[in-house]
Amino acid sequence: MDTATMSRRKYSGALLNVFLVVGALSLGKQVVTGGSILRIYAAMAIMAFLAVPAIKKPQSALLGLFAWLPFLGLVRRALLPTAGWASLDPMLLVSTAVSLTIAISLMMSREAKLGGTPLSMMMFGLIVLEIIELFNPLQGSVLVALTGVMFIIAPMTLFIVARTISDDAFMRKVMNVVMSTGFITALWGLKQVYLGFTGFETQWLKCCAYGALTINKTVRPFSTFSNSVEFAAYMGFAIVACYSRLLYSKGKIRVVLLAAIVPMAWIQFLIGSRGAVFGTGLAVITLTGLRARNRFAMVAIMATLIGAFMLYAATHSTTAADNATIEAGTKQLVTQQQNGLLDPTDAAKSTLPLHAKRVWQGIAYSMTTRPAGLGTGAITRGSSKFGKGTQAAVELDFGNAFLAFGVVGGLLYFFVVLQTFRQLYILRRRKPDPMWVAVLGICILSIGQWQNGGAYAIASLIWFVIGASDKAFQDLNARPALEEEDAAA
Repeated sequence: MDTATMSRRKYSGALLNVFLVVGALSLGKQVVTGGSILRIYAAMAIMAFLAVPAIKKPQSALLGLFAWLPFLGLVRRALLPTAGWASLDPMLLVSTAVSLTIAISLMMSREAKLGGTPLSMMMFGLIVLEIIELFNPLQGSVLVALTGVMFIIAPMTLFIVARTISDDAFMRKVMNVVMSTGFITALWGLKQVYLGFTGFETQWLKCCAYGALTINKTVRPFSTFSNSVEFAAYMGFAIVACYSRLLYSKGKIRVVLLAAIVPMAWIQFLIGSRGAVFGTGLAVITLTGLRARNRFAMVAIMATLIGAFMLYAATHSTTAADNATIEAGTKQLVTQQQNGLLDPTDAAKSTLPLHAKRVWQGIAYSMTTRPAGLGTGAITRGSSKFGKGTQAAVELDFGNAFLAFGVVGGLLYFFVVLQTFRQLYILRRRKPDPMWVAVLGICILSIGQWQNGGAYAIASLIWFVIGASDKAFQDLNARPALEEEDAAA
C-alpha cells in the first residue's frame, strides 16, 4: 500500500470521527433542550444504523429493521415529553428508506431475481402497475402518490429482496426475531393491562390517541406498537411461529414454546381485535390439520375443530349492552371480545358484516365507475391528509386493490393471493419445515391485510416471507432437474 493511499484513509477516518463526534454532541444537546428537531435527529440516527449497511450487508439490515419496527410506536411516544408529537414523524420513513435502498441496489447491480415462478411474474406485473398508478390524477396531489410509495410499494419490494438474498438459515433468524420480539411486546402489553401505562404513554393517550382505542372506559393495550390492531396481528404472527415449531419439535423445547404462547394468546384476546383472534384460530386449526399424515385425517381434524367452535358459538348467546354495565378494566375487555366472537354475524356486536359489505361496495364501484382505478395513494392515509379530505380504502385488500389499481389490478392481486397459498401448500408438503409452515399460518391469519402499510411492523414482514417462500418453491422445483443432470453426468 503506497503512502498516498494510507494518508487518504487516515484523512477520511479522521473526517468520519469528527462527523460522529459533532453528531453525538448535537443529538445530546437536543435530548437536553428538547424540540421537534429531536425527532429528525433520532430518525437520522436509526436510518444511519440500518440503511448505511443495507447495500453491503442487506441481511443484517433487514434483521435490524424487523427487530426495530415492533418498537417504533414506543420510541415515538417516549419522545413526546421532550420533542412533542408529530403525526408526520420522520421515523416513519426508516422502513421505506431501508427497503428501497436494498431493492434499488439489487436492481442496479442486476442481482435482483425478478422471475422464475408464476407468482414472481404476477408480483412484478403488479408492482409495475402500482408504479403506473402513482401518476393517476384522481388520487390528488404528489404527496398522496408519495404515501402510496411509502405504504404500498416499499413493503412489496421486499418480495423481490427476499427472492434475492434469503435462504433457509436467514429465514430461521427472521422467525426467531418474530418469536422473541412477540414475547417481549406481549409482556409489555400485559404490563399496560395489569400495572397501567407509563407517563409518556398516558400523555399520548390524552393528546394524540385515536377513538377506537377505548372500549367504554377501558383502554385497549397497544404495547410498543403504533396501534392496537398492529399489536394484535403481530401477536398472531408470533403465536403461529411458536406453534409451528411446537408441532414439529420434541423434548423440553415444546414446554418452552407453549410457555411463550400463553401470554401472547391472552394479551391478543384482551386487545379486542376479533379479526386477529379469528385469523390466528383459523391458522392454528389449519396447521394442526396439515400435520396429519393423510388428507382424510387432515379434513377430519379441521372439520372437528371448526365444528366445535361453531357449536359453542351457536349455544352461547351474549347481550351487547352487558359491557356498558361492567366496571372498567380487564372484565370489560373480555366481555367486548366475547360479544364479537360469539356473534360474528350480528352487526350490533361485530364489525364483520360491515367489512364484507364495504369490500363488495369497493369492487362494485371499481367495476362500474372507475375501472382504471383511483391511484396507488388513494387507499392510504395520505389521501385524507394531503388529498381531497377522504380516504378511498375499504380496510381489506381485495376491495382496496380494485379501488386503487382498477379492475385489472384487482384481479391480478386476487390471483397473487391464490398462487401464494397454492405454492405454500405445495412447499409445506414437499418440505415440511416448521419455518414454511409458519409462513403459511402468517398468510392465513393476515389475509386481507397484506397491503396495510399503515401497520408498519406487519406489511414489510408479510411480503418478505412470501418472497422467501417463493424462492424456496423455485429451488424446490429446480432440484429434480439438477439431480437428473448429476445422474446423467
